Amino acid sequence: MAKGSPWNKAYQYFAQTVRDTIRIRNPEWRKDEITRTVAYLWWDPNLDRTPFVTAVERRSTLTVPFPPLTIPPAPVSKTQLLKKRKDYEKARDIEAPTIPAIPAVIAGPDIYPFSFRPDTWESESDIGDIPNLRAWDDQNRGEDPTIVRNQWLKLKVNMEGDDPTQRWHGVRFIAQGSFGSCGLFVQVDENDVVQDRMVVKENCPTREEWNDPTQWRRRKPREIDIHERIEHGRRTERDEQAFSHLVHYRGHRVMMKHRRFRLYLDLHSGGDLSIVADDFFQMWARGSIIALHDRSTIPEPYIWYILNTLVEAVCVLRSGRVSSQRDGWKPITHCDLKLNNILMDITEEGSKHWPRPVLTDFGMAFYELYEGDNPNLSDNPREYVNDMSGGSYAHEQAHMNVNNPVKLNEKTDVWAIGKVIWNLVTHSKDAPAREIPGIPTVVDMSLLHEEEILTGAYYSASEHYGDPLKELVRACLAYDQADRPTLDELKGRIESAFTDDPGLREQVPTSFFIYDEYKDWTRETKYRPTKD
Repeated sequence: MAKGSPWNKAYQYFAQTVRDTIRIRNPEWRKDEITRTVAYLWWDPNLDRTPFVTAVERRSTLTVPFPPLTIPPAPVSKTQLLKKRKDYEKARDIEAPTIPAIPAVIAGPDIYPFSFRPDTWESESDIGDIPNLRAWDDQNRGEDPTIVRNQWLKLKVNMEGDDPTQRWHGVRFIAQGSFGSCGLFVQVDENDVVQDRMVVKENCPTREEWNDPTQWRRRKPREIDIHERIEHGRRTERDEQAFSHLVHYRGHRVMMKHRRFRLYLDLHSGGDLSIVADDFFQMWARGSIIALHDRSTIPEPYIWYILNTLVEAVCVLRSGRVSSQRDGWKPITHCDLKLNNILMDITEEGSKHWPRPVLTDFGMAFYELYEGDNPNLSDNPREYVNDMSGGSYAHEQAHMNVNNPVKLNEKTDVWAIGKVIWNLVTHSKDAPAREIPGIPTVVDMSLLHEEEILTGAYYSASEHYGDPLKELVRACLAYDQADRPTLDELKGRIESAFTDDPGLREQVPTSFFIYDEYKDWTRETKYRPTKD
């Protein structure tokens, strides 16, 4: 019998078998040397993992026979282990396997566990007392969350397929919201020097959200599946530039018993666009004591740069490429494109380039499941309309006309792009509004006329920007989806504006934009544990 079995991971069965064999043959090896060598053999491209996967499926309590592998004559180093894994992943990427078409919901609703969930899942030995901060916040409003947040930072990373010898530490709590929590984690070497850093985002759905089949794809939470599709495209397209404005996903961990999942994402250290622009917004806020002639504005070429990169990012979501449709790609609609979901990446060249916008948060993103022609059976828009008022979302996303439903698609995201640029042009976080003398009226989109927005009557910062930019914003914010430009039309109009005024392409960053709020944890700095 395998000690500790049955397990939920194929790697655990493999490690038990190989570890026991190494101990018998090399009793003088230390525990960490055995652990590294086991991980090294796991990434052998000739390893047939089927017996270990089968052991998980059968919940076997027996030790799996030792596979036909050669144990190295000496313990492997950390460098050898990392190279082995990189070689394995590189070979896997070259093969570029297609994503299996597993239906999101399998017929047979009267089954438990629900058929849209995984049959097996990962070991949850790392959970312990790590708090669910969303639940804690609901129960302890008004109390200082610092202690519980620091406890959360002590979680073990343990993403699927992770190297167990890696050292990751939580160093800074970043945010907490309705979705859950996220924080900065750093990887250190044996001398506690930072080698890598990433964001861990823990999602804590409500019971209703967790039990909603539309929140799952291919037996995984939908947000994980969206990220995996994007990364599959990033690897197989071999066009890093095309995907450079979409956040890079490293892995995930699903915790079924606790109804939570984690995402592991690249860090972009310039903050989000709402933080970058906040000084400008405050300067132009109603009631500001700063004289008009002393107020500065966001450089127009930078706004054009943001507009162009957001269009490219949404093109990739729609087509799998910037300029053409990729075969087999399911169009993805983001549905939550806004200032604080656009991260700022500070390049190594520093002030030579604008901070690069990177689109993140795919919690509301989706691709259609129904492929037929009957609108009464389609999941789009019925399952993705958010029923939110206040003018922050396109009309068809905020409200569904049951008699004449309008599908959410690229033009829904075009409206959101228009809103982001409207915020930057007006230097305001408000929802788009008609500019009537006196108190602004939140847009009643059915009464919107182009001449009623970006007139400068209320949001006077917009007077500092050219008509081509404001005309594009007006077009994107059209009430009727059919009246908005497509992504391709938007690209064409942007290119025409650049041709007419080459200065709009210029990148002359101001010192305001260059700020790394995580500079204390850059690579090659000494790791300092978080204090409780």
